Amino acid sequence: MKNNNTRDQHEMELLDLIEQYLKKVTPDHCDDDGIVAVSYFLLGDVTFSDNLLNYSLSSASALAAFSKSEVLIHLKKYMSCHEIDILCDLLKRMIEFCNQVERNNLILAQFDQLLWDICDTSHISTEVIISYKSKYDKLIKSLNA
Repeated sequence: MKNNNTRDQHEMELLDLIEQYLKKVTPDHCDDDGIVAVSYFLLGDVTFSDNLLNYSLSSASALAAFSKSEVLIHLKKYMSCHEIDILCDLLKRMIEFCNQVERNNLILAQFDQLLWDICDTSHISTEVIISYKSKYDKLIKSLNA
């Protein structure tokens, strides 16, 4: 029992240290090497909101195609069963990733920050900027309520 308590204590201390480290290395502005930035660029940067749906639907379509025996037989000519399993797992995870990002306002805000902070937004109309401002005004008001 004592070993279990010691392990739990070390785990808590580890989590505290990780949190301290992240607080020190997380800048007050966008970090183009962080996981959020990498994810943002994976999703096609400026088109991330469209690609969340596109990537998810494409992954689901590929999985549906792989479930058909004629497609699977053809695929097995080029890939081992293990590689196909890995590919299917990757596609399932892409669907889960897109769904989780789409429902997480914090991540979406970080993506929007990257969009407006480091991307060329000169092609984006004033109306769109105003709609983003309205979105964040509402989000802030809901937090203050």
